[in-house]
Amino acid sequence: MVKKFVYQLGAGRFDEYLAAEVEESMRNFINTIWLSQVFDLKSDMANNMMSELNRTFDGKFGIRFEQCNVTNVTVNPNLLASLQERTRLKFELKNHQKEHQNRKLTLENQEQ
Repeated sequence: MVKKFVYQLGAGRFDEYLAAEVEESMRNFINTIWLSQVFDLKSDMANNMMSELNRTFDGKFGIRFEQCNVTNVTVNPNLLASLQERTRLKFELKNHQKEHQNRKLTLENQEQ
């Protein structure tokens, strides 16, 4: 495994590969949860990321990660505003649907 690491990967490429894998792992994890959960899931995110990194690096190069810490979570303000608007519109749509259902039931009751 040491030969694989030294001759196939090297320290410079390891840094690049690790950064790419961390980004991809975070992206995949984030896509599976709701925005409201992002800020509460630092430990879950770290565990998930560590599992992904171990799966990628352990078999190929013999590198095993034992600890991973997510120290900060930030969300792009534009994305946050967009998701808040989307959530607001979902609730508004649900309210309209409930109002419509209520009006429909009221008309049906008046008809009977």
